[in-house]
Amino acid sequence: MLYDQPQLDWQTGSLAGVKVIVRCPSPELAWVHGHRFIAIAEKTRLLLPLGKWILEQACGQYQQCLAARLILPNIAVNLSARQLTQPTLIGSMSPL
Repeated sequence: MLYDQPQLDWQTGSLAGVKVIVRCPSPELAWVHGHRFIAIAEKTRLLLPLGKWILEQACGQYQQCLAARLILPNIAVNLSARQLTQPTLIGSMSPL
């Protein structure tokens, strides 16, 4: 599941942006934070599909806000080193 974590301007206290974070529900642990299941995704070769899904979802949310005429500040999404080396990375981001 994706969540938007507010990023505040420390001088004004106003919203400066949001960081998209990932949490995975777990029956045993309630919520598994990103750093734990990212390691599993790397081992199971699911990191690239997971990263692609996260980026697509974040871009889709941003587009929905634009369509609703909501003015959004910056949106941040963490990328893995493996994602950064993919030649299809730029094309996978929806045009804004």
